Amino acid sequence: MTPEAIAELKGYLRAADRAAQGDETIQKRIAFLSAGLEYTARQPKCTNAASRTRPGSRDTHETLGVHERAFLKQPLAVNVAVVAGMMTS
Repeated sequence: MTPEAIAELKGYLRAADRAAQGDETIQKRIAFLSAGLEYTARQPKCTNAASRTRPGSRDTHETLGVHERAFLKQPLAVNVAVVAGMMTS
């Protein structure tokens, strides 16, 4: 997914969140979708950072830790490729 596409989708989600003010159920759904989109946006950066650092190094640990926390917070919101990959491992 291109950075432009991600930015466009984030804009739609921000607009939806503004429109949903006062509706907690809808805002939770928007937060769920936003978490998945943010995870998708971070995926290339995390992968690239991890590949440039030494396995087990502090940089690798911190980079992957941010990604892991996002995954643990909203495990069903992450992109399908990650879920499919984990299911085949």
